[in-house]
Amino acid sequence: MQTDPCAGMTALFHSRLMRAGLFMLTFGFPGLPASVLAEEEWNAEILMREFSRVEEATLAFTEIRKSIFLIIDTELSGTITYRAPDFLEKVTETPYYERLLMDGDTLVLEKASSIGQNENHLIRQSYSVNSHEVLKSVVEGFQSMMSGNHDELSTKYSFDFSGKREDWQLRVRPRTEEILRHIEWIDLSGQDTEIQKIVTSQSDGDKSTLHLSHPQPSGS
Repeated sequence: MQTDPCAGMTALFHSRLMRAGLFMLTFGFPGLPASVLAEEEWNAEILMREFSRVEEATLAFTEIRKSIFLIIDTELSGTITYRAPDFLEKVTETPYYERLLMDGDTLVLEKASSIGQNENHLIRQSYSVNSHEVLKSVVEGFQSMMSGNHDELSTKYSFDFSGKREDWQLRVRPRTEEILRHIEWIDLSGQDTEIQKIVTSQSDGDKSTLHLSHPQPSGS
């Protein structure tokens, strides 16, 4: 019986598939003018309503990944691009190349893999969101958040919101067992409509902390 040389990489990509889906759910965008919401009470519903106004955004990120299997944390950096209504791309530039792309109902995962001693190959796999029930649920959550559909999102996730407009925190917990098998909670924090930090606690004990760098307004 022959062993598929790509089996290990396929398993790795399935792991990254869920990480990509969970990332989609918590992506943050450049803030809107504070005057837009100055007269309203700040809460999760208003935050998502303002997300629905974003048409396009590109941010830099730094991510710290903690694994129960590794002694040293992994630090990654790169860029994130969003275009309404359902295009999202995360490109990791260091310490290695990796690209996660959602475009409509298709998710693409790319990673540079060293073959032999000097040759670098790009491994690329595409997935249909509709063929993966957990991923479909997470992506639908992302789409609900970006369309400002708080009621729809609340059927699959609970929200614990605290703080003021200038300094708020939001904990998101899955309601369904299928998602809870992969993730325990997601903590978001920021100011105005900017999400500045996202901490994701996975059910296997791993944790990711994502810091987002928002572009400064012109003339500042």
